[in-house]
Amino acid sequence: MKAFLLLTACLSVMAASAQDYQQPESVDLGLSVKWASFNLGATKASEYGKYYAWGETSTKSAYGWGNYKYGDGEEFIKYYDEDGLTTMSSDDDPATVNLGSKWRTPTLEECSELVKKCTWELTTVDDISGYKVTGPNGNSIFLPMSGWFNAGQGSSGYYWTSTLAFYFVSGRYAKARSMSLQLKTPAGFNNDDRFYGYTIRPVDASSKSGATMAVPTVVDLGVSVKWASFNVGASKPSEAGLYYAWGETFNKTMDEFSWESYFLGANADGTTMKKYNETDGLVTLQPKDDAASVNYGGSWRMPTLEEIDELREKCTWSWETVEGMNGYRITGTNGNSIFLPALGYFDKQPEAVNNTGYYWTSSLDVREGKYTQARALGINSGSSWNNNVNDRFWGYGVRAVLPVTTGITSAKSKTAVESAVYTLSGVRVNPGKLSKGIYIKDGKKFVVK
Repeated sequence: MKAFLLLTACLSVMAASAQDYQQPESVDLGLSVKWASFNLGATKASEYGKYYAWGETSTKSAYGWGNYKYGDGEEFIKYYDEDGLTTMSSDDDPATVNLGSKWRTPTLEECSELVKKCTWELTTVDDISGYKVTGPNGNSIFLPMSGWFNAGQGSSGYYWTSTLAFYFVSGRYAKARSMSLQLKTPAGFNNDDRFYGYTIRPVDASSKSGATMAVPTVVDLGVSVKWASFNVGASKPSEAGLYYAWGETFNKTMDEFSWESYFLGANADGTTMKKYNETDGLVTLQPKDDAASVNYGGSWRMPTLEEIDELREKCTWSWETVEGMNGYRITGTNGNSIFLPALGYFDKQPEAVNNTGYYWTSSLDVREGKYTQARALGINSGSSWNNNVNDRFWGYGVRAVLPVTTGITSAKSKTAVESAVYTLSGVRVNPGKLSKGIYIKDGKKFVVK
């Protein structure tokens, strides 16, 4: 009987909670997702709605590190380096939990799209200050100046995104990305402590159809692996695609690429790495840290340094322009080709586009035991080179490869590539004439005594 009464009480609380949340309408602004017509916990556009800490699904009477669900500002039990989570999961998303699976908290990229592609007009609705946000198709929503819990209402507005911020400031992983509204300027973006009570404007999860990333076709160049027809994050060969730090698998182009924001770093100055370091001995990216493997699935992965070597040694490279983008046409021994655009690199924004381009390999650079740099392919109009070594935090492009699993010729070619031996400084050497020292073969170190 007690169990029945307890279950009944719980169901009554859940029903009462569900009744507190009115379902908004989906508003099509002509963007990648539809937006809710009012804030989570509100009943109309001019209401502020309810306030939540990042990743918590219920409201509180006070907000601080002392009662934050996932940590105290220094130590965390979720959304940190151990679990690798960088986006709020559905069971921690207040929009999904309180409104149902149709709704979720918007990502940083979706909020950025709202800022960049819409017109923002400061106005009032029901005597409440806020912004009328009009999309490319002429439809609009109203975002009230909701402030934060118990402060700032009417003069500012803070809205959580579902995206974690992981800078070495005020405790690692202590912050998440928010969209802020101010009276003098339209929306901008902040890194704010996760405990703050902010409002949420949901997006319609069902309005974004299919896969979020186009998958390329496979091109056989007559070498040991097959190559993707375009970059990760692109939809055609002439597009730059997305930029990634080495070993990161998520889009971070709303952030500065630096040691302070590098997910696999252990401190802010890049002197110590949490993974791919002298302790674990890993020198080649594992699938879970490979941007191609994670975003495409299957057997897709980033190329090794040896496979870039093979591409340079066995293929013909010619500089050309495709749909306004400069880059290299790489033609294989069988006459098939791919186009590598000069996508530049990413700092706070894309740099040197159309003049040069950097592409990560999956191979770490271990010269002098630093483990802070990785190998990349660099291209420009004068040359292509593979012996490019750069700090792991930089935002570079990724062109995926697919291993060849059938064919005698391919198997022989693959064996030849995998037998390549390099010194710790990255110089390719004859495996039959090795002097004493430490070398790298097949992504692993070995010692010749």
